[in-house]
Amino acid sequence: MTIDEFLKKYNKCPFCRSYRLQTNCRGCKWRFTKIGGEPYEENDIDLFDPTDEWSIRMNKEVTE
Repeated sequence: MTIDEFLKKYNKCPFCRSYRLQTNCRGCKWRFTKIGGEPYEENDIDLFDPTDEWSIRMNKEVTE
């Protein structure tokens, strides 16, 4: 499985530390667009904060 296939397979939110701690969603660029609906640019920061479980699962499933 490629990394793109992995990202399509799983919703990242349950594997984000902010989501798990029930703090405010930090608006990772995987999930949201900018105000006004503009897409994020390549150099924008992704605020997704993965849990250890996400890293372990990704390492097991991503082969390419």
